[in-house]
Amino acid sequence: MKRARLFSMVEDVKKDLEDLKRTLKGVPNYINMLILHSYVQCAQTWVNTSEGMRICWKVAALNAGVWIAWQVPRLQPFMKRAFMHHPLSSRYYTMLTSVFSHSNFLHGLFNMMALSSFGGATVLWMEKSQGTANSRLQESTAQYHFLAFFATAGIFSSLVSHIVSTRFRFPRALKAFSAPGTPSSSSSTLGSKMAGAGAGLSQQAAASAIKSKHNILPSLGASGAVYSTLAITALAFPETHVSLIFPPTGSIPIEYGFAGLVLIDTVGILRGWRLFDHWAHLGGAAFGAFYWMYGPAIWDANRVQAAALRLTLFGKAPPMDDVD
Repeated sequence: MKRARLFSMVEDVKKDLEDLKRTLKGVPNYINMLILHSYVQCAQTWVNTSEGMRICWKVAALNAGVWIAWQVPRLQPFMKRAFMHHPLSSRYYTMLTSVFSHSNFLHGLFNMMALSSFGGATVLWMEKSQGTANSRLQESTAQYHFLAFFATAGIFSSLVSHIVSTRFRFPRALKAFSAPGTPSSSSSTLGSKMAGAGAGLSQQAAASAIKSKHNILPSLGASGAVYSTLAITALAFPETHVSLIFPPTGSIPIEYGFAGLVLIDTVGILRGWRLFDHWAHLGGAAFGAFYWMYGPAIWDANRVQAAALRLTLFGKAPPMDDVD
């Protein structure tokens, strides 16, 4: 099936090339040759690269499109509402849309670079895991498996951060806001002074609560999902070596790099650092470890159920025999 899919891809590329040639008729020859040469180079790179890299490039292209939308001033209100998750809002769908959203170019660039490295390895692991599936259901491509995994990992990491903000940070803010207020007035001078002091304390508590509320920041980015791909790569291919951009390192075993990043996020939580969403990072790492252990079996079971449903509704199911 994979060879058939690759053959079909090559045929589509050839067809598109012929269509492009017909479209460029009448265009000056040097421009014609430049466009055709660029197309052939890009198409050859696309066909020759691995399935995992092609999938990661598609995800990167989607993120690039969302980043471009962020740069349009008129779209800012919509982007903040639909592609940024705020824990105190009632828009839960943004836990998914924010995974594919980067308003900062460097943030998106580093995440997509990491995705290209670890995402490709994750797809390779998924393809290998299919060989041990109990159902023997074969896939011509792992892109649907990876996209489902990536989206779920992003949602889970966003959910972890969301729960921490709504169940721990915000209640602390409410508790500070509901601190004892101003005592009842008294005609005595001492009573007046105590009332004034109580009012001052109440104002401080309110200010602290407002500050805590503003510290519950909206979030966006694919970092949590990328962390999941890193976790799977570290567990599935422990012999791999990596060089981290942040913090900058030389070539080190991926297990050490992964453990170091988890340690940094743990320290960030304990120290109260807010530069990154450390809870989302750790949520992504935990989901990746869980999926490495149980993910292939869960995916295979869901595919069996989908095949049975398809057989019930349409009277046909995917082939069950082994295909290279």
